[in-house]
Amino acid sequence: METIESNTQPVYGERPIPSFWEATKTCLTKKYATFSGRARRSEYWWFMLAQYILSAILSIVMFISIIAIVMIKATSGSIDDISPIDFYLKNPGIWLLALVSLALIIPNLAVTVRRLHDIGRSGWWLLIPMVGAPILTAGSVILAIYNHSLWFFIPVVYLIFLAIMVIMIVWMATNGKRETNKWGPSPKYFIAEQTTQQQ
Repeated sequence: METIESNTQPVYGERPIPSFWEATKTCLTKKYATFSGRARRSEYWWFMLAQYILSAILSIVMFISIIAIVMIKATSGSIDDISPIDFYLKNPGIWLLALVSLALIIPNLAVTVRRLHDIGRSGWWLLIPMVGAPILTAGSVILAIYNHSLWFFIPVVYLIFLAIMVIMIVWMATNGKRETNKWGPSPKYFIAEQTTQQQ
């Protein structure tokens, strides 16, 4: 006699993709320093795009400031007196770029940790590119300085760093788990209904 078992299988629906502005606003206001929970791919990549656009605009401002400093010095006849202080400490574009970059460190880390949570990985994985790669790079340079025969460690370390970055990009582009995991429910999927399958 065949036994009939019923399994309830959830049917998942998808929430709408947040717009560029919604994702950026979420990362900068609602979840500025939120390292718990999950972030879907669109939230992460829209925010990355917003940062790149902002950095490009601020870089243009910085170069315009440099050109303005040179023009002012040239018109006043003191072009030979230009020093690195004029280009860096007296450049408002560089100060603005530095301040914005500092302000974006926390939301950048937070959304990356939430993105790792969405694919079922701990946020501690972020320490590998953040801490491990600089230590490897500094160590290889120090070894090459003190022992010239170990110069080949430098390209090896850069290849390792490149591999780590490729892995991180693949993870950031991976679709999140539909099911609720230990970091919370999916920001993309929701259970639309339950279906019963008979076997």
